[in-house]
Amino acid sequence: MRKLPRTIMTIEPDGTRREETYWTLSVQTRPQDSRISEQDWAEQVLAALTTAVERRMVADVPVGVLLSGGLDSSLLVALLANRGQAT
Repeated sequence: MRKLPRTIMTIEPDGTRREETYWTLSVQTRPQDSRISEQDWAEQVLAALTTAVERRMVADVPVGVLLSGGLDSSLLVALLANRGQAT
């Protein structure tokens, strides 16, 4: 039995099963967004992530990262390393 992302499965004592979606992605595009290439999107996302990482590197002590082993942790560590943060 495979549970889908963003759903809650409830199994009653009599064995009946109910799945409920608790979140749905809603993408709203502006007319000018349709003219942006995939490469431009990738560059804008990287720029936004880099800015977020740089803002969090401002500290009086070395910055650390708690790693979960997922893609987001790896991305943060790579961006920190790219900005000169030693591991």
